[in-house]
Amino acid sequence: MTESVEYLDIEDIVAIASTIAGERIAPRDLGLLASAVARPQASMFGQDAYPDLHVKAAALLHSLAANHAFVDGNKRTALNSAIVFLDINGHPLSKPVDIDAMVKLTLAAAQSQLDLAAIADGLRTFTD
Repeated sequence: MTESVEYLDIEDIVAIASTIAGERIAPRDLGLLASAVARPQASMFGQDAYPDLHVKAAALLHSLAANHAFVDGNKRTALNSAIVFLDINGHPLSKPVDIDAMVKLTLAAAQSQLDLAAIADGLRTFTD
């Protein structure tokens, strides 16, 4: 990617999870959370492992949903984190939002039923 990307950090994800929970929560496994946060930023031989914003968001969503860094709310945190990531990078949610489709996408991602390209394609349908 040539444009600058703003990534979420551990504190951002904890804040999102805490907002969802309605109280300040801590991760169950900080290592799993750190891994999920780092995944969208991965590169190999100087090239981004995830070439566009929606694939980066898909990597974040998949890692957060599947790794269970929190005791509860992992899928909700994953979806909302991907939405925030896309929004801060210029791809806000489209209106109206199909909540059922978002939930189905997140559940399929959490169960590793979709590859990253399919998750990214799903996210593209929800954003401008």
